Amino acid sequence: MKTLMFTGAATAAILLAAPAAQAGMVSTCTHADQTRIIEVVYTGEGVLPCEVHYSKDAGTQTLWSATNAAGYCEEKAAAFVEKQQGWGWECTTAISDDMQQTIDESVAAPATQETESVETVSEAEMTSSAETEAAAMPVTEAASAAPETTAPEIAEPEENVPAATTQAIAD
Repeated sequence: MKTLMFTGAATAAILLAAPAAQAGMVSTCTHADQTRIIEVVYTGEGVLPCEVHYSKDAGTQTLWSATNAAGYCEEKAAAFVEKQQGWGWECTTAISDDMQQTIDESVAAPATQETESVETVSEAEMTSSAETEAAAMPVTEAASAAPETTAPEIAEPEENVPAATTQAIAD
């Protein structure tokens, strides 16, 4: 098992990015001679159902649980760890090797694919929008003599378009 030291936002980012694993995650917080344990426990085969357990000398409590909101337990645990740190507690989070591998895979792979898809859609939308606006604009001597422009330049200034053309676009 790996022991990792996280602070504030880093803890929340890792816990939220991590898909569930049976091994779970355990945050141990200490202050002077006191210890608190905040643990995400998966009671099923996947991310749900889950519970956030809080242990101290007086016993263990279930602070939060979820049966149909993936990521809820991880978010609540991360926020509680962050709150403990704000009160001056030193916290470390232990993650099983299996869970760390799953985190690494889920954080690295989807981000690249999503970014490529979004950029492709954005370029297509920009080109389509620019072509539509260009088709609606009246052709003048100055416009026909001007060099060809890119989509973002065509899409920006509507104040240069005559009022009749603007009305036609709005309809």
